[in-house]
Amino acid sequence: MDRKRESFYWRRLLANPKLLDSLATNQEKGILAARAAILEGLAIGRGQRPLSRELSVSLQMINAVKKAMAEGAYRSYAER
Repeated sequence: MDRKRESFYWRRLLANPKLLDSLATNQEKGILAARAAILEGLAIGRGQRPLSRELSVSLQMINAVKKAMAEGAYRSYAER
């Protein structure tokens, strides 16, 4: 899928929270929110340990997001 189309879909999805509720579980939404918060923290230069404590996420999750930033795309552990 091209980026323009994906961006369009994300805008539609975020504009309608009920649509997101029908497509993802609370756990999946929580994981996406945590990844977004990690990305934001890393982008502004926060350290991994402070992020881990602040967001209550593992260093492994932070490292996975950091690696995804470097590679340009997130891949699950199973895909690696």
